[in-house]
Amino acid sequence: MNGIVERIYQNELPDGREYLTMQISGTKYSVWDKKYFGVFNEGMPVKFSFKRSGKYLNISEIEENPDYKPENHGNNNSFNYPSPRDLQILKTSCLKCATYLVKDVPMEVDQKLNLTLGLAEKLEKYLTIVPEEPQNVPTEAPPDEGKFEGEF
Repeated sequence: MNGIVERIYQNELPDGREYLTMQISGTKYSVWDKKYFGVFNEGMPVKFSFKRSGKYLNISEIEENPDYKPENHGNNNSFNYPSPRDLQILKTSCLKCATYLVKDVPMEVDQKLNLTLGLAEKLEKYLTIVPEEPQNVPTEAPPDEGKFEGEF
């Protein structure tokens, strides 16, 4: 199979055995072979095979696959949208920041709550803006660029 490594987690069992959990193109796989530890990075295209063990998917072989391009395999989304988990983390972080910002504002509890939630929503909206394609971006500077008159 081919995919993009989205996340890598290093885990340890109570008995001390270490393993990796790799999220590849939305699915989580376990990696037990230590020769793969520290070899892969998030965002790296890979080719791999796995075996099912009960409810777990264990990677048996994995290697980098620089020829794999997700846009060539049905993914028309060039912007890397965050996962639902990432959005929840972002929302929690925004609420925490908003709480910190209004903590010393002297207000009634209900007013402070509304202010905090409103600020958190604005922070979240700001952080989740989808970039638009640039329009009418000049390729050259105007001819009089850099000519200033007056004192500075």
